[in-house]
Amino acid sequence: MEQKIDKLKSDINFWKNIFDSITSPVSIHDLNGNILICNKALLHLLNKTEKEIIGRKCYEIFHNLNDFPSHCPLLKMVSSEKAEENEMVAEALEKIFHVSCAPIFDKDGNLQYAIHAATDITELKEAEEKIRESEETYRNLFHNAQVGLFRTRISDGKILESNEQLAKMFGYETREEFIAKYVTSPNYVDPGTREKMLELIKKNGFISNYKARFYKKDGSIFWVNYSAKIYPEKGWIEGVAEDITEKMKAEEELKRNRDYLQSVLDIMNDAVFVDDADAAEIIDVNRRMCEMYGYTREEALKMPIGELSQGISPYSQKEALKWLNKARDEGPQRFEWLAKRKDGTLFWVEVSISFAVIGGKNRFVVVVRDISDRKRLEAQLIQAQKMEAIGQLAGGIAHDFNNILSAMVGFAHILK
Repeated sequence: MEQKIDKLKSDINFWKNIFDSITSPVSIHDLNGNILICNKALLHLLNKTEKEIIGRKCYEIFHNLNDFPSHCPLLKMVSSEKAEENEMVAEALEKIFHVSCAPIFDKDGNLQYAIHAATDITELKEAEEKIRESEETYRNLFHNAQVGLFRTRISDGKILESNEQLAKMFGYETREEFIAKYVTSPNYVDPGTREKMLELIKKNGFISNYKARFYKKDGSIFWVNYSAKIYPEKGWIEGVAEDITEKMKAEEELKRNRDYLQSVLDIMNDAVFVDDADAAEIIDVNRRMCEMYGYTREEALKMPIGELSQGISPYSQKEALKWLNKARDEGPQRFEWLAKRKDGTLFWVEVSISFAVIGGKNRFVVVVRDISDRKRLEAQLIQAQKMEAIGQLAGGIAHDFNNILSAMVGFAHILK
């Protein structure tokens, strides 16, 4: 008998040790929810002793309730006599558990007890909520972005994913229709554009500010500027796109206007250059300026304006800057100047300087006229005037001398 008792105690201790070694809270309840047995994990969770728990109602301890909550798996198990499970919030512990409840039958098959096993999923649910919020944030950003977002197949450019903005950009009412029907490869306007793009993106892994023309759903053409990254292992390209049609039209119009103004400037006989009033550098010139000074356009641009002056007083760089400042402070200035060509030769010019704010930036507009021929003619005129004056003086002297001689001759005749 003693051996049987010792064996029974040994068996009980064996199963008790196994019961306590389970890391999840486990307890055995009667069908009314009274806790009959619990393991150490449950005691640790509740921070209570075994005496404080045994015999108490499970819904009282976990939920601060006076009766079973309607979604309690124990109630379902009692009615179905099958294992049940559910997620439950333990208000008393401010935690969320996944609870499984399994029936225990006696030898006659009658339902006697229920074994509860709980898994704390609070952190898991919090992580899921953060992921859900993050996905929701990403989804909102994706669909509400004011630029087009896309994912295309590398092989043919089939649209795999896009936001509403991109679909509207290509002339589709919905992104679903756009994704279902649009393939980029046959819709590049300019041949070879996609091939060049693929070459660049495969080489570098990404492209930035790549400009291309596409056909819309209705066949119209528009400009797109996009940046993208390639994922060769997944077989797709992801990126962002912007409709820059109006910008390209504006740039083209600006270029036409600039070409027109440049043509007007280039047919002028006077040299014209525009100077950055803050940096004191030449930023634009016409053809005549290059011819007059002997510089190429590339050499003239960004050249300090004082470089075009003779480096001796009163035609020094310092004096040139003085005239520029006078134009800024007092208004347009006009003066004659001894200029210097690239080869070092000097020549006379007439300079007109005006200060203006162009496109929000301070500029000097300088017009230079070569007056070397005029200066030479003036010198010749002065010489001629000198000779004329000498001739007039000599004539006057001769005339006066002739008057004296005439008198002398007359008196000589009388004396004779």
